[in-house]
Amino acid sequence: MCLKVEGKTRFKKAKKEITCYKVLRDHGDKIYSAPFHMMLVSLGKEYHTGEEMEKKVLKNGDFLIRGNAFHSFKKKEDAIANAEKYNKENKDEKFKYIVVSCLIPEGSEIIEGTFRECDGICSNVIKYEKTVD
Repeated sequence: MCLKVEGKTRFKKAKKEITCYKVLRDHGDKIYSAPFHMMLVSLGKEYHTGEEMEKKVLKNGDFLIRGNAFHSFKKKEDAIANAEKYNKENKDEKFKYIVVSCLIPEGSEIIEGTFRECDGICSNVIKYEKTVD
């Protein structure tokens, strides 16, 4: 997942806790994985990136954030729509895509932009909270 960011936008410290939404794979028995990080995650646990976030500058001056940043949707309905799309595209898989509400703690490094025309946010810290119905 790459977050598209306008050229003058920079990382900043979150001034307060931020609620966001992630799409995860649900393997059953409370086993979840992040599809883009390819890592197992647990609800209620906080995760930190281990390396600097990478950015790729585009010709128009905008750039893409990728690598070891946590990419999230700002709006629940955007995450739900993407999870539904992934489930249709991957209907033969042994897992299903679900939406989880998350918290980005105050003081985390964040940057806002778009992903697939949806409002998104990237952070260096995230806590997976609970599944969204």
